[in-house]
Order: sequence, then structure tokens, then C-alpha cells
Amino acid sequence: MGLWGVKGAAVGAGAVGVLIGAGFLAAGYLRISRPQSAMGFPAPVPGSGATAAATQPAVTDRPASPTRSAAMTAEELFTKVSPSVVRVVARDGRFQTHLGSGFFVSEDGLLVTNYHVIRGTELADVVRADNTTLYVEGIVAEDREADLALLKVNVSDARPLRLGQNSPPAVGAKVFAIGNPDGLTNTLSEGLISGVRNDKTGHLAAVQTSAAISHGSSGGPLMTPDGVVVGVTAATMVDGQNLNFAVPAADVRKLMSHQGEMRKLASAGVKALDALQTQEFSAVWNALGKKQWSVASRLLASMRDEQSGNVVYWMATGYLHNQLKNTDLAIDAYKKAIEINPRSEPAWFYLGETYATAKKFGDAIMAYREAGKVEPRDGRAYVSAGFAYLGLDNHDKALDCFAFANRISPKTADPLCGMAIVYNHRKQYDQAETSAKEAISLKPDCAAAYLEVGVAYAHTQRMDQARAAWANARRFDPFGPIGRVAGYFLMHPPK
Repeated sequence: MGLWGVKGAAVGAGAVGVLIGAGFLAAGYLRISRPQSAMGFPAPVPGSGATAAATQPAVTDRPASPTRSAAMTAEELFTKVSPSVVRVVARDGRFQTHLGSGFFVSEDGLLVTNYHVIRGTELADVVRADNTTLYVEGIVAEDREADLALLKVNVSDARPLRLGQNSPPAVGAKVFAIGNPDGLTNTLSEGLISGVRNDKTGHLAAVQTSAAISHGSSGGPLMTPDGVVVGVTAATMVDGQNLNFAVPAADVRKLMSHQGEMRKLASAGVKALDALQTQEFSAVWNALGKKQWSVASRLLASMRDEQSGNVVYWMATGYLHNQLKNTDLAIDAYKKAIEINPRSEPAWFYLGETYATAKKFGDAIMAYREAGKVEPRDGRAYVSAGFAYLGLDNHDKALDCFAFANRISPKTADPLCGMAIVYNHRKQYDQAETSAKEAISLKPDCAAAYLEVGVAYAHTQRMDQARAAWANARRFDPFGPIGRVAGYFLMHPPK
């Protein structure tokens, strides 16, 4: 019997200011390095380095060195490059939306954006200048440190932009930026190269520019007047005066040389939308984002006949019914998504989540297993399966799942919290304390870890420390179930 009990189944803000979508600023260049949200299992994959995807070079679309061409006026430049720039719309499993920009770098649909735009993404699409929508197949490379990601989009008429050489233009050179600030499609701004910034090792870390960059511009191209990309716009310092930064084009070249196995998204295989369909889906996302459930329900019902073959449509429908507590309808929606694309990891995963909510833990475990078979590079399905096993009072299997998830994703807190729960149940309080403290070191606001370390403290006669831990749990989850349990323990400590 395998781990799943089924034979054969393997299953910045800082003193210097706030960065809008940054990946690298502040004194010495603050780099956001948050654990990625890739999905799946069943076997640990050797660590990669900078890239989140597999790192065996598979360079098929590395651009040739650009030939020198004549400078264009701002009007000419915008007309030429605007079709290559898109608005990136990334959504997590709860349909929280992150907006950014991107641009094509190969004729077969490779598209560059910032890592922070697609971090934690379950499904994504890109909206072109003509308001048509293309769905993102998946992520072929990520570099959290450089704040870059390389996406694959199915498109027959991509017009890739040219990447510049390793050295950026001299300070004072004129540049243009195109992006989608606050979703305003393809906005052009003009400025100068105002600085070239190196990190502590002397590596070129950022191109500073006076060209305006705002929230939503992240991932757009910074170009010279001849249309050559010298950087990927990434950050602006809110407290500064026109202090804007771009990731150097050399880092894009490096990322393109480290493509690996594509991590598919739920949007893989979905057909493009025309301008009217784009508008209809935008209305759905807007309603879901505002928790206007009746509006979203009406809009989805009106689109059903036309979009019944669209995985994203059924994912949105499943999410809506979960919010309305229509568990059976949510299950049916996720199953329809799986019928269309049996390789949709998010559909399997959220089917498991819905089963777990309905306390159908056996069905949940089977769904999590399928999710992990699709995406074997992250332990989130194992973590959820561990909690489902806890629901079945199978603590041995739960601990196996949590421990395995921890080996696959050693820099995430959730598996460690699960391990702490099991250890407390087994009265192995030293191990519970160790696991919970490690989780807190990875995620200082992890309410569940504070709750469990408090339990371990209480059972080893350290009540002052226990109360302090539970107070933190309640502080970090004031209105949630963990906070409520912590509040109860403060009044009625476990014996």
C-alpha cells in the first residue's frame, strides 16, 4: 500500500518607502523571496536555484542580437510595439486578481512578466490591445530573485519585441515604457535612464528611469526609441520623486536560457475570447471580486451555453457555489471542469477542498491524490490530504502526508503546522514545539503554529509562554477559527 492507502498510488515596505509590485529595491536592493505556489507531488524534485521550473537548458527561442535600427517618434513606436504588449490578469484559487503587464519575446507565444504578478496563480489570461483575451497555458520559468516569469500563451500572431544586449543605455538616454497602470490598456510614458544600479556583488540589478511606472505597469517593456527592450518595468518608490526601476534585459535572456518543464495552469487549453466575450467575463470577475453573488450567478447562467466547454467557466462556477454553500453544485462544477481537462490540477484540488468542507474525507483524499499526480513539484495537496486524514482520525497517515509535503516544500509553514498538530495529539510535545517554531520562523504570522506551540507549552507546564503564544494566534487570526480556539484556550487552558 502506498502513502495514500491505495496500492500503486503515489499519490516592502521599509524605511525607504513602499514598492509597488517590487522584486528588488531598498538599500542594497530588497528582493522579495516568497515561497512559490507551484502545485503537486508525488516525488521530491532536486532543487533548482534561481528558476522555479526545471533548469536544464532548452533554449529554442533565445532572441538573436538585435540589429541597429532607426529611432522612431513616440507615435511610431507606440503603433509598432503596442500589439506586442498585453495586460496580464492572474487569479488564485479564490479568484483574487493580480493585474500586471507583459510582452511577447518569441513568435510561438513566450511572454515575459514579473514574478510577483503571477505568484500563487491558478489561472491567468492576457488581454491584448484590441480587447481580445488569450489564456495562459502555463509557466515555463520563474526567477523570484530577479522578479521575472516566462509564460506560454497559445497565439498564432505574436509579434516579439527585441531584447537589448547585456549593457543598458548610458544615463541620460531617452526611453519609453508601455504598460497597463490600473488596467488602463497600453499606456505610454517617456523618460530618461536616470541610473544604473548594481547589487553588493557588482551585478547589474536594476535600471532606474524617470519614465512613469504605476501599479499594473509591472512586467511591461522599457525601450529605447528604436524599439529595443532594455528592461522589464517592476517597481516604483511611492515616497520618492519619480524613482522607477526595471529588471535589466540581460536577466530576461538568462531566464529564457533556463526554461524547463511547463507548470500548467487551470487556463491551459481554453480557447481565446473575442472582445464581447472578454467584456462578459470581466463582468463576472468584477461581481465575484465584489462578492455580488446573485449578479455573478445571473451572468454565469447567461453564458452557460456558449462557455460550457471552458474550464475557467466551470472553475468560476464552482467557486461561486462554494461561496453560496451549494456544495453539491460546486462539486458538479469542478467535475465538469475535470471532464473537459482531466489534467487540471486546480480543478482536482478544489474538488478535494469542496469534499473536505462537506466532511467527505475519503473522496477528498482521492481528489488530492489526482491533483498530486498532475503536478508533482509541490506539497499542497499532501498537506490538504493530511488534514483530511485527521478528519478520519488516521494520525499515522496524516503525519506521513505532512512529512512528505515538508520534504517537497521545505520552505513552507503548512506541513510543519500539520506535523505539530499530530505530535501534540500523540503527546510528543518536544517534537510539536520544534515543528511549530520552525513554521513560525518561515511564516511569522502563522496563527496555527502559535496555537500549536501554545498547546505544547501548556502541556509542559509553561503557562506564561502558552498564553503569549495563544495571544499571538488570536492577534493573527482575530475573526477566524484559529483565533477563536486560541481565545478559548486563554480562558480555559487545556489540561
